[in-house]
Amino acid sequence: MQPEIEGQFWFKLQGKPFLGGARIQLLEQVAATGSISAAARAIGMSYKAARDAIDAMNNLSDQPDEGWRLTQGAEACALIKASHVLLAVTD
Repeated sequence: MQPEIEGQFWFKLQGKPFLGGARIQLLEQVAATGSISAAARAIGMSYKAARDAIDAMNNLSDQPDEGWRLTQGAEACALIKASHVLLAVTD
């Protein structure tokens, strides 16, 4: 029996959760659908929770605008996914 590695990555800014978990899925779906409402439905999240998550990320960002959400957010998502792949390969 081999041990398994399990966990989640979260980026924090100013000591507050910034990006990880469902927020990654949310940003990916916003990019795919172009809509916060459609993105929230796609991942089973309420519109209010999705809006609050985006507002929280936006408020912590150095560049709080629409471009950040899909540009810097996508880059951070890619970094987290690469980390997951690296952990899977070294498993």
